[in-house]
Amino acid sequence: MRFVFPLDMEVPYGQVMLSILLDRGFVPELVIEEASPDAEHHRNLFLDRLGGTPLAPAIRSQVKKHNLRYARVGNLCDPECEGLIKQQNPDLIALGGTRRLIKRNILAIPPWGTLCSHPGLLPYVRGAASPAWSIFHDLRVGCSCFIVDEGLDTGPVIKSKIVPVYSADTYADIVKRNIVYCGELMAEVLQLFREKGGPIAGNRQDLSLGKTYGTMPSDLVEVVRRKLKDKTYPWLEDRPA
Repeated sequence: MRFVFPLDMEVPYGQVMLSILLDRGFVPELVIEEASPDAEHHRNLFLDRLGGTPLAPAIRSQVKKHNLRYARVGNLCDPECEGLIKQQNPDLIALGGTRRLIKRNILAIPPWGTLCSHPGLLPYVRGAASPAWSIFHDLRVGCSCFIVDEGLDTGPVIKSKIVPVYSADTYADIVKRNIVYCGELMAEVLQLFREKGGPIAGNRQDLSLGKTYGTMPSDLVEVVRRKLKDKTYPWLEDRPA
């Protein structure tokens, strides 16, 4: 099974995911990073949510350590990136975290599809800042791996997982745990594809059950932090001993 791993440059979500995939024996044919103002903004949003704490080695160090093929582009959907992906003849694309909506020219390349491990439970929470919006609306925090289509987090879902939220958690704790769960989920879904040796259809979403959210404003992020501090979020649980 051949796959490529596109992501925004040094986004923490992708750093963690690549580390997990490599540890589980999933080695991409090519790592492609987008270097752009949008990618930098995405990375900075994650760093702000995480309090600046690194969770995994930098992409550049993982590429060097594992002797991975690497490319840098200005746009993950431009003709240069399209050509680079086509050269690798991948069965799958596994997205490592990008704010860019992947376009048809890229989606058409891999015969088994393009995968995204989304940090929210689909179809309920689509778009940005999914853990924060989940807590704000008293929904379960989780992640879903789905087959990307031309919509925003609207493709067929292959597998979802609940992410636990513990009573002593801060918002940063939840974001960190969610990132790790997303990486683990991507590895689990890649294993399903490896075992099948072909495409997996997934389950079509009922989009009427959820909503697409944008980046959460800072004042609402403070509401989320206060709910956690005051323990008014209804899905808190005790940390296992």
